[in-house]
Amino acid sequence: MQFSTHNIISKAVGSEAYDVYEHMRSGQHPNWKGKRTCALTVLVFKPINKDQSKELNNQKAKNANYLGAGAAGISTLVTRSKTAGFVSGALARKYALDKLRSWDEGDILVRFDARVSGGVGPQGHMRVLVIKRSVYDPNTVNP
Repeated sequence: MQFSTHNIISKAVGSEAYDVYEHMRSGQHPNWKGKRTCALTVLVFKPINKDQSKELNNQKAKNANYLGAGAAGISTLVTRSKTAGFVSGALARKYALDKLRSWDEGDILVRFDARVSGGVGPQGHMRVLVIKRSVYDPNTVNP
């Protein structure tokens, strides 16, 4: 499978596609082979630009602020202490900022969408892979 002229991107996408395919086939009895087909769609998007990365990072900050405000409100109600509310809110915001992804110009998004029909009913699985700009040289990627 070749998804890009860049080896690192092609290997990452191929490996993830294989993992998604195997995930969808898990639990199938060996004698059922071929009776439940898996349709796998792979979408490789163009690298995100500066405006898109800025907007995504702004959304990250907003989500962290909302989580911090919610944690502060709940803590203040439960403990009846504004200090405890402030501390828990600040900690929740910091935790969210540490855990949520930071976006950079040139990051590539790859979407995997798998569907299996048969058995109990149709099943599906969707996964998104982010290939960071630091992993590849953006000047060698085909637009």
